[in-house]
Amino acid sequence: MSTVAEPLDNFEGMPVLAVGIELPTASGGLNEALAVDPDTWHVGDEATIILRGPCKKIRYEPLAKVHGLRRVHVFGIEQATVVDDDFADEMLAAQAERIAESKRGPLDDELARSELTAAHEEGAHDDEDGAVELANGEIIRCPKCRTEPDEAE
Repeated sequence: MSTVAEPLDNFEGMPVLAVGIELPTASGGLNEALAVDPDTWHVGDEATIILRGPCKKIRYEPLAKVHGLRRVHVFGIEQATVVDDDFADEMLAAQAERIAESKRGPLDDELARSELTAAHEEGAHDDEDGAVELANGEIIRCPKCRTEPDEAE
């Protein structure tokens, strides 16, 4: 489930603040694929699986901690296949980075500011002016390393 700060939509007068997904027929599509190309796994093994199918139903559920709804998309899986991990690694890594960025908040930004100060005192920054990007996209630089531009230039 993902929750957003601004409503995605409204449903019967209530703000839609989160989305979710259900895949109740996922095993059916994959079982058909495995009948053609059998594979076996052991407990703890990982597999990269692509699923395809239409959204069959949409349901709205109340959220527990805030006044709003979750829009749940229920997909019927009609096709599935196992692919090489390398095929999806870049896409999965990019999505993981976006998820991590979305979880950053004001406390993380304060931590970034304090890490700049600590790095300055140790004499080490990632780049020459200690630039760090905050969750809101703002770029901050170490105030102790910043120099004013030369007026003669």
